[in-house]
Amino acid sequence: MTIQASPSRSGGGPPIGVERDAVRRASRSLLEEHWDADGGYTVPNPGTYQPQWLWDSAFHALAWGHLGRPDRAWRELRTSLQAQHTDGFVPHMRYPRNFPGLDPVGLWDRSGASTITQPPIYAHAVAHLAGRGSEPERGLLVQARRGVEFLVRERARIDGLVPIVHPWETGCDDSPRWDSWRPPIGDLAAWREEKVALVRSVVHNGAGSAVGGGSFAVGSIGFNALVAFALGELASLLSDGVLAETAAGLVDAIEARWDGETWVDAHSRAGAGTPTLDALLALLVVRDRRQVAAAFDQLRDPHGFAGAYGLRYVRADQPSYEPQGYWRGSAWMPMQYLLLLAARRWGRDELGQAIRATSCAAAFASGWSEHYDPDTGEACGAAPQAWASLAAVIADC
Repeated sequence: MTIQASPSRSGGGPPIGVERDAVRRASRSLLEEHWDADGGYTVPNPGTYQPQWLWDSAFHALAWGHLGRPDRAWRELRTSLQAQHTDGFVPHMRYPRNFPGLDPVGLWDRSGASTITQPPIYAHAVAHLAGRGSEPERGLLVQARRGVEFLVRERARIDGLVPIVHPWETGCDDSPRWDSWRPPIGDLAAWREEKVALVRSVVHNGAGSAVGGGSFAVGSIGFNALVAFALGELASLLSDGVLAETAAGLVDAIEARWDGETWVDAHSRAGAGTPTLDALLALLVVRDRRQVAAAFDQLRDPHGFAGAYGLRYVRADQPSYEPQGYWRGSAWMPMQYLLLLAARRWGRDELGQAIRATSCAAAFASGWSEHYDPDTGEACGAAPQAWASLAAVIADC
């Protein structure tokens, strides 16, 4: 079956057709080539990203399970949670061995794992695999729950939102939303130094878990949407009213941050309301239909987020938009997947079909790259990147 994009959705470009079976074959091959049997995880990119990343592994697990290897999916989830602390905190990076050129002690002041986290996509992966009939291990369910509960229990809220303590915790490292913390745009070396300095400022508890940001504490809408989403899915899976109530409280706080155009991060610096795609992840959990309608209008707008090869990270009509910039405007397969789930939740079938078609086309056009130009499909970042295998999940979603 060919997945076809409508001309109207592709920003005026030609329709794009890709065979679903070809997407599945290429995705399976990509995962197999990147599988580290000894480490028990899929290497994101053997040249650029060798250790294990938390949300990468959750996306890999989704793809493995979808492509008929739930054994690999569950193993990847187990190893991604292997460095979990006794209080539930889950580091965002795991170093299963020494990697040439990488010095975790120099960066994190410890070996084996990082000292910050990432969005708890692992909870969604557990729920998704269970929904496909693959029974999760009880211990893994407990770990997933404890990981999400740590965030809502141990971090002091900002306007009702769970704070992130470093830009890296969102996964959207160089988002324009962090511009008020960074040196002049273009000075990447100085920005790297600042991000390392922010690592040093993180406040940790007695277990070594990140509980506060000394120099950086932001109630990120995107991060909180994914926490609320994780709580809701675990609540459904476990029939747990406490988790559902906690999720509802976060959703209330997210809806209160709507400014008429987007959901605005909670912090005191400029840039909180920059219209970026991760803020629209709120569509996974919010209930206010007026907010929802306005957000979906932006996802359909070719002058906004809708590119010929996928949803842009930054609206095209923004001064900060860079179509090939690292979290400055390029398209990312995980974001396409998550917004497709949001489109399905709200019955936005036309948008869903467009995301399927453009994502599959972009996977091939970009050589299965880390991210890509949403207007041309040109590769950006590392290639091939294992999470591009999400295209197979998207194709059938």
